[in-house]
Amino acid sequence: MVGFFPINGQRIGIYALDVSGHGVTAALLTARLAAQLSDLTDQNIALKTTDLGLYDARSPRELLHVLNAQMLDELRTDAYYTMVYADLDLVGGELRLVQAGHPHPVIQRATGEIEWIGAGGLPVGVMKDAVFEELVPQLGPGTGC
Repeated sequence: MVGFFPINGQRIGIYALDVSGHGVTAALLTARLAAQLSDLTDQNIALKTTDLGLYDARSPRELLHVLNAQMLDELRTDAYYTMVYADLDLVGGELRLVQAGHPHPVIQRATGEIEWIGAGGLPVGVMKDAVFEELVPQLGPGTGC
């Protein structure tokens, strides 16, 4: 499943994920994740309310820790999933992302150079104390993901 949602006027959340297995369990988990990462701000688990009552995003690392805890503490299933989640600033070009066992994201620079991002990491829902590394590659004009 891939998707995106607005964080604010200049930032978007982007994700790609793949739930393990087939059948009802995988389908239900995928549907739950689709709802939790929807563009409905009051239901989106990636968003939080600030002290001023405005929406902002959890950091990519924080979101993956929340999702990992949810899988292990609440859902208690044998399923797991791989994921890449990114917070992209469309104005400044900053990209903050976390890779959790998912294939490597790729950046193509304006020069044509291809850059593979991330080291893999653990999937979501495998280990309670999983560490998710947050990466911050800088994008520029003419760069594509």
